[in-house]
Amino acid sequence: MANEETVKVERAMRGRRAVVIGSARGIGRATVRMLASRGASVACLDLDQAGAEEAAEQIRESGGEALALSCDLGDVDSVETAVTRAAEWAGGIDLLAVVGAMAHVGEVEKISPNDFRRVLDVNLVGPFTAARAALPYLVAAKGNIVNVASLAGIKGMPYGVAYSASKGGLLMLTKSLSVELWETGVRVNAVAPGGVSTGMPAAGEYPEGGWERVAKRFRTSFGPATAEQVAEAVVFLGSAEAHMINGVVLPVDGGASA
Repeated sequence: MANEETVKVERAMRGRRAVVIGSARGIGRATVRMLASRGASVACLDLDQAGAEEAAEQIRESGGEALALSCDLGDVDSVETAVTRAAEWAGGIDLLAVVGAMAHVGEVEKISPNDFRRVLDVNLVGPFTAARAALPYLVAAKGNIVNVASLAGIKGMPYGVAYSASKGGLLMLTKSLSVELWETGVRVNAVAPGGVSTGMPAAGEYPEGGWERVAKRFRTSFGPATAEQVAEAVVFLGSAEAHMINGVVLPVDGGASA
């Protein structure tokens, strides 16, 4: 992003109140650091509370405002409690960014219905619950939601049926919320990364040669994105600078979805 554009986004984020779910590492960690560096107060939520606290402490050491809270995206009560506590701490919510997710890989016959259901609970029911809990605060602030989906929700991922299904559902959740809520002034968008250099731990295992098949389908000559490159897209969509952007899915994939 050019310097002039960066300044605009920084100005658009100053004083904003952000809640980021999945902040302990990778894209989420990069997102909370970027938001704080541009003047937002940030509630860092994650199942890994120690990792969230480390992210929040780094922000506070740099002069920013941050809170760490435990949040399990697969547990409705945990999500509702964490989002409400974050809103009370910050005095409202201008941006809800749902970054956290889980992956389960393997041949379809080796993935149990319980495995499939758990991925949907974390990757789809979790973002829905978070949006529902944050909605009164977002409406009051005319804020916005940014969901981190995946290229796997746009094009099929071999050996990742549960992950692809959950991320495809997240894209339609994003679009449906965007049209339902536009009269309230709340925007809802999604970022869809392709390969990311930080990677994501996954339960299960690929069959022999399986990972190479996945990589071939998702790789471009640009290589994997960095966590910071994806975070840049999240922060832009979450800023007032993107006030006319609603209901979009922004791929950060080097053109793999083109």
